[in-house]
Amino acid sequence: YIVQHNPTPNGFQTGKGAAYESDLRDKRFGRVLRLVNAAEARVATHSMQLGSASDLQLTVALKSDNFFWRRTAQRLMVERRASDPTVLAALVELVKNNELDGIGLTPSAMHAIWTLAGLNEAGVDGAQQALADACEVGFSHPSSPVRNAAVASCDAAQLPQALAAGLLQDADPRVQLTALLRIADGRNLDAVSGDQFAAMINDSLGADDILMDAWTAAAATKPIDTLVALVNSNSKSSVSDLVTSRVGVLAEHIARSNPTVEQVAALATIEPNSPLTIAIWNGLAKGWPRDLTLQLSDELQTQIRTRFLGDDVSAEAKAAVLAICDKWSINGLDEIVSKIQSQLFETASDSSADSDARLAAWDQAIRLAPTSERILDAVDMFFTPQLVPDMGGRALDSLQNARVEGLAERLLAIRGTLGPQMAGHILTLLLGRTDTTEKLLDAIAAGELQFTEFQLDQRQAILNNPSRAIASRARELMDSTGAAVTSNRQSLVDEWLPVTEMAGDVQNGVAMYKKHCALCHRHGELGVGIGPNLTGMAVHPKAEILVNVLDPSRSVENNFRTYQILTVDGLVLTGMLVGESTNSMRLV
Repeated sequence: YIVQHNPTPNGFQTGKGAAYESDLRDKRFGRVLRLVNAAEARVATHSMQLGSASDLQLTVALKSDNFFWRRTAQRLMVERRASDPTVLAALVELVKNNELDGIGLTPSAMHAIWTLAGLNEAGVDGAQQALADACEVGFSHPSSPVRNAAVASCDAAQLPQALAAGLLQDADPRVQLTALLRIADGRNLDAVSGDQFAAMINDSLGADDILMDAWTAAAATKPIDTLVALVNSNSKSSVSDLVTSRVGVLAEHIARSNPTVEQVAALATIEPNSPLTIAIWNGLAKGWPRDLTLQLSDELQTQIRTRFLGDDVSAEAKAAVLAICDKWSINGLDEIVSKIQSQLFETASDSSADSDARLAAWDQAIRLAPTSERILDAVDMFFTPQLVPDMGGRALDSLQNARVEGLAERLLAIRGTLGPQMAGHILTLLLGRTDTTEKLLDAIAAGELQFTEFQLDQRQAILNNPSRAIASRARELMDSTGAAVTSNRQSLVDEWLPVTEMAGDVQNGVAMYKKHCALCHRHGELGVGIGPNLTGMAVHPKAEILVNVLDPSRSVENNFRTYQILTVDGLVLTGMLVGESTNSMRLV
């Protein structure tokens, strides 16, 4: 049944409320139902006259089994700015009530804490001390929602007391989450030490995505101490990918905060061969400001050379630290860089090695020295006709970081020896930068490449290139070679309309869907849910489906439009805009 209002399809009329008219629209089942437990004895309900009740009577109303009356009593007490010491003491006494109802709650204690928090926020005399007393009791309350309310409402100065009560290791993850978020607001930077943050990972948080996000935000208040403690406590043991990714985020946060020489010196004390060390160096390299260069002392430079570039350190770990060393004014590393990059390329080209290890080595080698001419020779060795397309595609993605002269020509030269999937991926890679896009147009002008070898979306990407010069030249080349795509979409629809009278082949349709549509759309359980869900599209006429295929932008919503972004590095990024702030944009 149809329960949503999409743009009016072909063959339908727009009705009331801008919803198109259809016999399939639900008019029977879209109802809100209330379920009651017939086995339970019904308790007669009655209204409470709280408007004329005293503040002390309102504290009694907080014990009601009806949420509405409890919340009303709480609101009235805050609005009246109840300040009588007897009333404040009564609220604290409610928190001391340890009796639990059938679902493990003590609602009166929760509302008492919330009421005191509201009175404290309003500046009522005595409310601050009463709230502190209530939270102190609430930290050890048997009901986890009461503990949660206490840590959420307590003053920042009470956080160490809450943590001493074990709330960071609470059996209820919601209490842990609230405690971490209170630390993350940064109002008490001395509440937790780096060793304590590291202990949380080792004890309980390492497998929960949400708690790990909160831990990352909290640990960002003391990132250096946390990373040093975490790495040195996991110097030999393996860690999860989730923990490794959060360590990288913390390192990137340090880099974006304009780190000092003293902070780099602190990081230089970590264990060189820890599984987390590589994540730290990669995070620093990723977030390091382009115009920030530190002048390390000779002693610190020697320490980094000895500890992180010694013979007992893996090539991967050396490559990771070398990627950031140029920002630390460490000189004389050319020979080491050359040696490490050659070792990494050897690992990447070893067909008997694990695929993930090969790709990791390949990516590190390129990031280590993106302008090195060794990349050109490595391309010839790595991209062979026997290379699996999926692995080749991921390796090509890593080449986005390469800046070596002649890369575009080398990729175009080997393109003919590879399969169609990787050949198309090479074109996509070269279209991702303005300088390599110009190389593509040069090859087309010289007759070495044809527009017919491009997918339709690739041709559209050239025509929509943010560089007007490139877009204009591409349009001229398309016109001169007869490869221009017609701008009259209606004539194209009319040309293919007779196809709708023919019987289709389901198996061929599934194959076409997987190849062209499943990357962005979901139908049933097949595909990725980036664009609109296509489940149920079969109820629409074939003529309408044809329009959606040949002219998909005719009725597209703004949130599904494609945007192109040209970065200062010359990268062209294409995708749907799903997030935007003053200093970042997010595309999918």
